Amino acid sequence: RRNDRPPAAGHAPGGSPDDAAPAAADPSGERTTPTPVAPESSATSEAPEPVDEDATQAGMPVFLDDTDEVAWIAARSVAPAPPPPLSEPEPKPLFAPPPPEGEPVRRPRPGTSAEVPPDYWPWESSAGSGSSAAIPFVSDDTGANQGRVPGRTPLRIAAGIAAIMLLLVALVMAYNLGRGRNPLGGVLDITGGSSETGTQNSEKPQRIEPAGVTDFDPEGDPPEEHSDTVGNVIDRDPATTWQTETYNDQLGPSLPALKSGVGVVVDLGEEVEVQDVRLDLIGSPTKFSLFLTETAPEDVDGLEPVATQTADAERARVRLDTGTSGRFLTVWLTELPPVAGGFRGEIAEIVVRR
Repeated sequence: RRNDRPPAAGHAPGGSPDDAAPAAADPSGERTTPTPVAPESSATSEAPEPVDEDATQAGMPVFLDDTDEVAWIAARSVAPAPPPPLSEPEPKPLFAPPPPEGEPVRRPRPGTSAEVPPDYWPWESSAGSGSSAAIPFVSDDTGANQGRVPGRTPLRIAAGIAAIMLLLVALVMAYNLGRGRNPLGGVLDITGGSSETGTQNSEKPQRIEPAGVTDFDPEGDPPEEHSDTVGNVIDRDPATTWQTETYNDQLGPSLPALKSGVGVVVDLGEEVEVQDVRLDLIGSPTKFSLFLTETAPEDVDGLEPVATQTADAERARVRLDTGTSGRFLTVWLTELPPVAGGFRGEIAEIVVRR
């Protein structure tokens, strides 16, 4: 049952009469508030905290096979003593110490031979043992293959012979081209007319003996170009030649070319039908045009060339269309071979056939 009665005077709420001191009387007759007194502490007043076996603990589980239980290895409460310090290792030398006097620098391993024969080969027999002992060679060639050199099969021999033959053919072709002939050794043929519309004379051409020859330099000042040696082009002597001046720039129709061309005019003596013209030149390449006229030309302007070719070799043969005729043959050089110091053309022989 609830006690609603107020506490007695001089008692603290919820306490006992012994827990509080009586109120002291003031001489004036007024009551004063008593001072509470703390209870005396006792050693047995506090009970030890209970240990919770299910609490999380740090440790290592140990599973027991006999009882199927789990035990724990708890952490140490006292730290273990530190390990003793390690001793410093002894320094090792960088190089092996020199051998004693009179001893070899290298010593063979036990069971091996100290010397290897100079003619040692892995499959040759040797009296040594250990790492220097020879490995016996066992040949897998039997019957017809015994003693055959590896790799020298008939197919490889044939391939080698074919390669040598091709090299010889290439050398012969290069030699023929170098001396102004075709790859098979024949005379280099440069056709001047159109092979589609032109027809060739089937008769054997005959050489024409020229009546004379003059140098032709209409753009020169004076208009001459080594007129004293121009007769060498028809003297049937390939050792004598006629040559142009040495020009700093190549000939051409525009600057910086000094001239558009230079050449010679061969007088055939009469108007004849010309079948072919052969030029023996010095140096290459040489570009030229041929003109056939009834009178000696004073310039090439307005003239139609019967052939225009570039000779990459030192001999060029130009075959003309049937019906090409005239008395004066003009050989007009428009591109000269390079030489030391510039460009210069040179003609050894001009052979005209009809």
